[in-house]
Amino acid sequence: MALIGRALLILALMTAVYGVGASIYGARTRDEDWVASGRRAMYAIFGLALIGFVLMEVAFQRNEFSWVVVAGHSSTTTPTFYKLAAPWSSQQGLTAAVGLPAVDVVQHRAVRHPQADPGDRRVREPPCCSASPGSSRC
Repeated sequence: MALIGRALLILALMTAVYGVGASIYGARTRDEDWVASGRRAMYAIFGLALIGFVLMEVAFQRNEFSWVVVAGHSSTTTPTFYKLAAPWSSQQGLTAAVGLPAVDVVQHRAVRHPQADPGDRRVREPPCCSASPGSSRC
């Protein structure tokens, strides 16, 4: 199972490198397909990290001491409740657990506001100006 966890991490890293590259290429060439591909890579990273975190939880519950993080933060006499919380007590587990919501927030932002581009510095007119050009509110 440790081999599966390591493979998931390597696959997530390769996916992240691809996602960054695809997003940069898409932004430079203004190709929406590449940007969308980079966004989908982020979804894949979220899934891979989630599977890896679940595997780590299972390793703690099964007392798989071949995992360095399990050997350092658990024992056979640790109660189940503390084993469930053990990944959060280690730096490796905490990084994975905090990284999941962070990726989820970025995904939420990208899905809810795809037109929001922080690099776009153009001044835009409020929507009322385009609807009624002669309005005094604009």
